[in-house]
Amino acid sequence: MDEQAEGKPERELERLEEIFLNTTRFEYLFWEMSYYRKMWPTDE
Repeated sequence: MDEQAEGKPERELERLEEIFLNTTRFEYLFWEMSYYRKMWPTDE
């Protein structure tokens, strides 16, 4: 990732960080749901 980010403008780096943090949160929620045997909330 360091190689891919090299030379990118600060604005783009901030966006990449935001994407990384969001995907990390979803990954955490996925494994937490599995561990506690929960289902993803729905509108039903």
